[in-house]
Amino acid sequence: MKVIVGSSLRLVGAPPNVIDRMRAVLTFDNPDYRNRTARGLPTWGVPKKIKLYEEDGAVVPRGALPLVREAARLAKRPITWESCVTKHKSVDPGEPMDGLRAYQREAVERLVQAVQGYVVIPCGGGKTFIGSAAIESTGESACVVGPTKDIVDQWFNTLAQHGMNPVKPGFVKRPMRPGDVAVGTPQSFHRSTGGERALESCGVIVFDECHRVAAPSWKSLTERCPARYRFGLTATPSRSDGLEFMIDYLIGPRVHTVTPDELVDDGFLVRPDIVVVESSWSHKTPPDFGEEGNQHWTWDGDRFRFQWVRAVSAAAHSHARNGVILNLGLAAAKDQRSTLILVPRVNGAYKIRDLLRRHGVNVEAVSGQSGVGERRGKIADLRSGELQVLVATQLADEGLDVPALDCLINAIPGKADRGTLQRVGRLMRPSGRPPILFDLADGGVVFAKHARTRMSAYRKALNASPVGPVPLNKALEMFPGQELSRVAVTL
Repeated sequence: MKVIVGSSLRLVGAPPNVIDRMRAVLTFDNPDYRNRTARGLPTWGVPKKIKLYEEDGAVVPRGALPLVREAARLAKRPITWESCVTKHKSVDPGEPMDGLRAYQREAVERLVQAVQGYVVIPCGGGKTFIGSAAIESTGESACVVGPTKDIVDQWFNTLAQHGMNPVKPGFVKRPMRPGDVAVGTPQSFHRSTGGERALESCGVIVFDECHRVAAPSWKSLTERCPARYRFGLTATPSRSDGLEFMIDYLIGPRVHTVTPDELVDDGFLVRPDIVVVESSWSHKTPPDFGEEGNQHWTWDGDRFRFQWVRAVSAAAHSHARNGVILNLGLAAAKDQRSTLILVPRVNGAYKIRDLLRRHGVNVEAVSGQSGVGERRGKIADLRSGELQVLVATQLADEGLDVPALDCLINAIPGKADRGTLQRVGRLMRPSGRPPILFDLADGGVVFAKHARTRMSAYRKALNASPVGPVPLNKALEMFPGQELSRVAVTL
């Protein structure tokens, strides 16, 4: 049998038992479907099974190469190989950029040696520097895929600082040559002829925040790009839907991990103080049903199902809970800390902003509804010190670059390790003051369990020891020397 290596692996002349085995090992239960069913969330459009093959098993992802070899071995069929990957053989590999830290240089070397794979590095560890150096080391042309315009702009700045001339995918007018780099979001590669041309002719493709590769718009890029080198970068490979296993098949195996402890010990990151604060709000627990309780749980005939969206909205509108956020924000502003407050709902972000403004705080709010220019301007104001506090929705999980941040108030419920650690990563960049994270712990069987999961994530990933849960008055003691009095939320 022959295996043609391109954007995927095409099995030519494979016997039925090899094809059957590939279908079996590349069919998975969908953890997202299972989790949604258990939580009572809609499953419309969510498949029960995930199949990582095409053409009845004759086309499989490149990361399935070990499985193909094993299937051929069991069938006692030798493999002949044909390479159709894009590689400019006349170009000698370059050297990584000057100025890389030792851990960054090691990550670059591991990526280039592996040809395809990904590295895990904490927020603030310099993912764009590692990716840029990896591109330079291959001596190839490259496509770089980022999830947001903010991250794309970071790549443009990093590449330009080191003598490269990146362009948007739509501006690629000819097949790519060594040294050419196209940078964009998945949509910008999909929607332009230049993007298609770049994918077909580049020698390297880099996926920033590569845990997103399970999404259809990202997955299709791996199926259309025959670049020899396929690299991924992420701070937290886990996904809330459980699909992180797809990274290995669509990009390649994890080839290197840099831990927060390593960077803290070397002085590149700072471990924050973590204080868990009682939020003064709790969702109802069945069968304790009142009018509000019916909004949080439903009975489907054989069991109670938690209504996550309704409960989060109720939390976001709680006066008591918003009072805790308000008092923490006021104390941080009085302590002259550069503060980010993360909340779960757009209207909640603007509510907190208005409450803080009433007490004289220079504060702004951003959400997914904010324009790119508006969002960048407010983040720049926080970075420069013109703004004391920024209130944001979950858009801040990725692409938010605020080096001066030294206080984070996380008021977003949930247990997702990836999102939690992304948020903490905003604090760990040295800014001259010991950083503080306040994490709101809600009551109720579901939210309380999620709060414990977040605390476990902090201990595991940061080797930190969270304090609490503590009441608000105790949390305010983190700002010594202040005469603080609690402020009530008024309509």
